[in-house]
Amino acid sequence: MDLLAQNESGGVVAWLYGMTGLVTAITALITVLFRQLNQTKRALADLRKKVADDTSFLTMGFLSCNNEGMITLIDPILCSLSGWKREELLGKHIEILIPPEARSMHRERFAAAVRSPWEVRRDIRGQKLLRKDGRMVPIHIQLAAWEMDHNATFVAMIQYQIND
Repeated sequence: MDLLAQNESGGVVAWLYGMTGLVTAITALITVLFRQLNQTKRALADLRKKVADDTSFLTMGFLSCNNEGMITLIDPILCSLSGWKREELLGKHIEILIPPEARSMHRERFAAAVRSPWEVRRDIRGQKLLRKDGRMVPIHIQLAAWEMDHNATFVAMIQYQIND
């Protein structure tokens, strides 16, 4: 009965009307916050895509090959440096990246490395990387190897030499 009396006097109705205004204001604020959050998420996704797509500012990539010289791993940075797509290099012989005039020396050194992979720890300067378009890129190679189950695996960190 008291509630009815308050309702007739407008107290409860005024209170409910005030609560409706507050709920509307909170709903509007939440809507604005979600819009801003979605815009921020889209901007972050765009930024991530730009960074993932543009590796031109990075100068060091890596690859791995097995004891037959077949490329087993290659990162996007080295793909960018070489002009090749990852799918085009995986399973190909490492010599695809070596200039023709350096291939015979590479074969000799690679054969020796396969025989003694535990001895491979090299810092090689003054080399060239053969790009897909035929251009030569000056590089610095850091080479390591390990043997597992009588099979050698070689890893090369290849850095573009800006000051050749």
